[in-house]
Amino acid sequence: TLGQTMVDELSRDSFVGESSCNSTADIEEESVAKMSTTITKAKDSTNKKEVAPSPRWGQTMTMITDTKFIVYGGQTFDPTDDSAKPLSDLFVYDLLENKWSKPINCDGVARTWHTANFLPQRQLLLCFGGDVEDEKTGKMSSTDQVMVLDCEIMLWYPPTVSG
Repeated sequence: TLGQTMVDELSRDSFVGESSCNSTADIEEESVAKMSTTITKAKDSTNKKEVAPSPRWGQTMTMITDTKFIVYGGQTFDPTDDSAKPLSDLFVYDLLENKWSKPINCDGVARTWHTANFLPQRQLLLCFGGDVEDEKTGKMSSTDQVMVLDCEIMLWYPPTVSG
């Protein structure tokens, strides 16, 4: 944490016997300077690169609260082999903070042209169908697969189907 980083940095750089300061005011000034350098270092190490979805098509965009929506899947252009690549990633956009986030370990099935519906009473996102890439041939084919995202814990699972 920032507080512990500051304590560690100040402890490491003890002022006793190492300071070229001649007065208490000089020592306090040096302490403040070192503390602000420590705070800046801690902020720099905790700042993460802002995340945002890559350019895409065939994705779903679904409101999950009054202020948040999810973008899932789709396709993007892969310049390495000059082809379209299906995506499995999921991003959440917060309208109030004007900021994207990417939940950890929340990639679903790589699919495009699928549907997604949100069930607010249960906080579930149901995704159905679309096109997926065949692992053996690398070609896109239609699927009837259903996957459920629990939006409270951001975990994908296949539904239990009976009947």
